[in-house]
Amino acid sequence: MSLSTLQPQTSLLKFPGYYEFRASCSRQSFSLPESIVFYAAKNPSSMKLYQKLIQTCKYFFIKNPILTYHCLHFEENEWKTCVGGSCYRRQEQDREYRKINMNLNKLQSKLWIDYQLHISSSTSPMASSVASTMYNGCVESLELIRQHISFNDFLFFAPNVRLIFLEESQVVYQNGVEVPYEVIFANLPMVDLLYFQRANQFYDFSNTKCNQTKVVLAFTGTISEEYKEKLAKIVDEILDADSPRTYAPPFIGFIGQLPGKTQAMINLYNS
Repeated sequence: MSLSTLQPQTSLLKFPGYYEFRASCSRQSFSLPESIVFYAAKNPSSMKLYQKLIQTCKYFFIKNPILTYHCLHFEENEWKTCVGGSCYRRQEQDREYRKINMNLNKLQSKLWIDYQLHISSSTSPMASSVASTMYNGCVESLELIRQHISFNDFLFFAPNVRLIFLEESQVVYQNGVEVPYEVIFANLPMVDLLYFQRANQFYDFSNTKCNQTKVVLAFTGTISEEYKEKLAKIVDEILDADSPRTYAPPFIGFIGQLPGKTQAMINLYNS
């Protein structure tokens, strides 16, 4: 026998399509009443439990098709997810990702993301499009770049999220008006850190204070002298406030800020 005949015939392998997979499922006989099994299939209490169920029997995936990911990133019109939870690593160069061939318009399963959803796209409604495909909004980290997300879709993620990064992104009401940050804060019971980065868009931060949440407000574009003065006044009020403060001191930074003020804000933020 030649060595060539011992090689795996990969060209003959064919992964079943959506409908082929469903057709391959035989009728199951469970020891529990069918109503209980059906309820368990439709209402998994955790991603880990769901993964165990679908590994046990095709029935559970067919009754409730969900694609599970530790994290999901959309950048440069491509989807990717981390390998082995490597997105936890602090250094970007230590993280490893694999690409995902996914078209939201053709998706026939729901998405379940355990840790982080990151969307960077010039298509501003992308975040809302993703929200409509998800089984639940239980992500810990939400990073949106150049996005307009509706307030209702934002609330979908709000109950469990701990870190929010909004870069050139806005949360808007149905009429297109931007949701004030203090309203966003009020609807985030678990959040630990909010990072807002804007260019030269005007926003009144005078009412934006939070008791325990760490907040970063960064202006990376050119802003008017009048707006710089307004921000500088807010910075001075924060730095001059009596201790202990009734809120977690935020960091506010902008181009043209006095270096001493910037460092003082960094020190206070990290204290």
